[in-house]
Amino acid sequence: MCELLGVSSQEKVPCNDLLQTFFSHSTNHQDGWGLAAFYGNTAVIEKEPVSAVDSAYLKTRLTDRIKEDILLAHIRKASVGNLSYINSHPFAIRDVRDRLWTLIHNGTIFESAELEPYKSRQKGSTDSERILYYLVDQINARQAVRQTPLSPKARFSIVDEAVRAVVPGNKVNLLIYDGELLYVHCNH
Repeated sequence: MCELLGVSSQEKVPCNDLLQTFFSHSTNHQDGWGLAAFYGNTAVIEKEPVSAVDSAYLKTRLTDRIKEDILLAHIRKASVGNLSYINSHPFAIRDVRDRLWTLIHNGTIFESAELEPYKSRQKGSTDSERILYYLVDQINARQAVRQTPLSPKARFSIVDEAVRAVVPGNKVNLLIYDGELLYVHCNH
């Protein structure tokens, strides 16, 4: 299964050593790597469908000073979806209020009726991408009823409900960032 790394700090912290150590694990997770750094309601997402230890780009990138307050990193061991850029994590989409939602996932969805409709909408073929589409649809549906921006507490509640809907019978470990809150779920 994949490995996930999340950094959430009140101030920017040096991340190079942490990332070097994390990405060194990709000898056992050779199917891709990804990195997301956040600036307001935007993200810089870098990813490749190659082992992090074999990536010339990542080696060069990690020589730059990386200092972040919010950061997501992923190394992939594919269980669903082929090795391609569009199947590499992180995944990010915007909700109807233009809030950017970013997700990285470790695990396998063996079956989930909630996620089935998203196979035709997603760009790649991973169960992880379907989770994000489902989650944002739940946010959008609740947003349509409210007509005002959702509070952090309301967003947390919706994320909790959505994750609970897809967890039974599945391996679902997630890091999700909505531009304000970092959500963590683990049921390996």
